[in-house]
Amino acid sequence: MKKLSRVVLLFFVLTGQGRSETTPPGTKPAASPATAALPYTTGFEVTEGVAEGALNGQKGWTADRGVVVNHGKVGGAGNYVLLPANHKPLQAILNFPASDQPKNVNIDFFSQGSAAPTVEHSSLYRTDTAQVALLKKAGKGKLFVFNGNGSGGGKWQPTDASLSLDVTNKTASWFELTILEDFSTKTWSLSLNGNQIAKNLGLGDNTITSLGYFSVSGGTAADTLLDGFSAGFDDSTFPDYGQLIMPATITPPANLRATAVTDSRVALTWSAAAGAYGIAGYNVYRNGEPIAHVTGTSCTDNTVGGDMDISYEVEAYDGVGNLSARNAPIAIHTPKTLDKANGLPVEWEQHYYDRTGLDPQAPSGNGDGYSILQEYKLGRDPTDFYNGVVPIHKPLYDGHEGPDGQLAMIVVHPDGTPWPNAPITFNVTTGHRRFSATKGGPVFQLTVQVRADANGLAQVYLEPLTP
Repeated sequence: MKKLSRVVLLFFVLTGQGRSETTPPGTKPAASPATAALPYTTGFEVTEGVAEGALNGQKGWTADRGVVVNHGKVGGAGNYVLLPANHKPLQAILNFPASDQPKNVNIDFFSQGSAAPTVEHSSLYRTDTAQVALLKKAGKGKLFVFNGNGSGGGKWQPTDASLSLDVTNKTASWFELTILEDFSTKTWSLSLNGNQIAKNLGLGDNTITSLGYFSVSGGTAADTLLDGFSAGFDDSTFPDYGQLIMPATITPPANLRATAVTDSRVALTWSAAAGAYGIAGYNVYRNGEPIAHVTGTSCTDNTVGGDMDISYEVEAYDGVGNLSARNAPIAIHTPKTLDKANGLPVEWEQHYYDRTGLDPQAPSGNGDGYSILQEYKLGRDPTDFYNGVVPIHKPLYDGHEGPDGQLAMIVVHPDGTPWPNAPITFNVTTGHRRFSATKGGPVFQLTVQVRADANGLAQVYLEPLTP
């Protein structure tokens, strides 16, 4: 594999959040003989004698069943190591013999990691004195490092580095990590894609004076990939140590367009981005959350709903983990979801009638004389006879009982004209005399609703007084 940038990486264990297989810094995760010596480098290529298939036993690696060497990867050619997602995370280990090493040891590799909320389900990279985990935080893959206290304890702490994730929670692109372990000062530091993101971290075990092993553990949700692994001294394997190549700038995607094809489908297109290492793909965001990872300049979102306000953004990435800025958000409103039986918006039907499949020509049901379709086209509430207008009530007989035992009022529009068929509800609030819609009953109730006549007159009859 051709290395495109250089980073020095150090890894620490997240205590208090451990996975069942995680051991504290200073303890090897698996007992196996030292089979590699520093300096060490491999791209897992056929030209190095590495065959496709099980990694275990090749180039000094000890690996669980299922960890394999595959051919080809996003952003480059050649082989890489695959640790498939598994309910019990798979692991690959490279052991080194004890030696009197210079004060600095460096480890450098490329990876695509699996992010989860907890360490036991995430990709974990570690040595016998340092560890790094990729956790999912706020929709991103965030690198956490373990700051050791030298005696097996310490604490996990987040770095400022975050990586974009695809829909499976795997990092959307490859990234390069570089570890620098300093056994003289008992500290380590970590770089991502050439940028230092953590320094002056304590070793997990200060009694260790040389690199004993490196291991990578996969996640439970998505695959973990490893490639371009090197380990050595800063004056041999890494002659350019201290002069790390900075990530190349990627021009962001431009001309983002969003088209609501239907109430549940939005088509997105944009212009291609450009970068020194080429473009491996694009991450698509809806309302700030990742929804897709594509290699072309278009995407279809089939997971939207009708009558929604949505914004989209797109960012590009290259084959070594560099990300572009996102384009300016573009907003779109999806059309209402229509009832195929009548053309009315489903949401409108369910809101007012609590069902769909209405007859659009049927009366709206509020007595105003309009059909359901007319009410919708006029933008009215079909359950409101007054359509938002406040009627004026003019009590008759000064609000007292009339000569025939009636309580009556005239209902008029704000302009004073009568309001025929207006619904009026009479309620008994004091006393015990009840109402009837007709003179003499026979049924008297505490609440009665009537309709005004053609002149706007609405009245009810009080229950006769008993001697």
